[in-house]
Amino acid sequence: NGEVEVQDAGNSVKAFLRLKIQLAGVELPPDPPNEFEINLNKGKYKTWGLDLDTQDSELLFVTEVKHGPFARHNDGAKPQDHVIKGDFITSVNGITGSPAALLNEFKLSAKVTVGICRSFETAMIFERADNNTPLGLQFPKKPAGE
Repeated sequence: NGEVEVQDAGNSVKAFLRLKIQLAGVELPPDPPNEFEINLNKGKYKTWGLDLDTQDSELLFVTEVKHGPFARHNDGAKPQDHVIKGDFITSVNGITGSPAALLNEFKLSAKVTVGICRSFETAMIFERADNNTPLGLQFPKKPAGE
């Protein structure tokens, strides 16, 4: 039980399948936690090696993991402990509250404890009588972050 790396997923692509195998008469093991913390040292790197979206009012959204401390962490961590595209950063050294505060803590610190929360995707199908019937969804006209 756990994650298995997919072979030949593509150039520079790491993909994993999460497997659970249930034996007769034995309960399934629990899923890995959706939230966890990691400790990182910036070391010789000039940047932390993340591309981040700051549009959320409280969290940072990981859009890419690049060369740097986060990639180095992933190289030595179990797949379930990797920081990946789609994760949210919930705290940096205990600081929470806004993307600006989280980014500032990254800028000020050479060592960080980072709170990570996994995102999840779900598909929804909306049906409506015709193309003029609104879906009931509202989006901001201007993004809140960068």
